[in-house]
Order: sequence, then C-alpha cells, then structure tokens
Amino acid sequence: MTGRFVVESLHDPFELACPVCGCRSWERDGSDVKCCDCAAEIRVLEDAAQCRIVLEVQGA
Repeated sequence: MTGRFVVESLHDPFELACPVCGCRSWERDGSDVKCCDCAAEIRVLEDAAQCRIVLEVQGA
C-alpha cells in the first residue's frame, strides 16, 4: 500500500514525514514503512501509554 501515513493513536493525529528527506509518501507493510522518495526503511513503534512514537531507521 502506498500513500500517506497518519499516526492516530496519540492525542492529536499527525502525518508522518521521513526523518531522512522529509517526504510524506510511504509504502506500508504492517508497522514497517519505506519512503517513496529516498527509500529509507522505517519501523514505527507506537507507545500510546507514554503518548509517543519511536522511529527506528533500518536502512536508507
């Protein structure tokens, strides 16, 4: 699936931007996403109890 990635589990939903290039278009496979522009692979780890997410960059 390709498109925008919106994190909705926090208080205010927000659109995820690539931490490498700033692109907002993603290819998704579960919690793993790949930037459509620079091909950075990101794992999104949501921690709703602490109201945060952690982005783990796996490759760029």
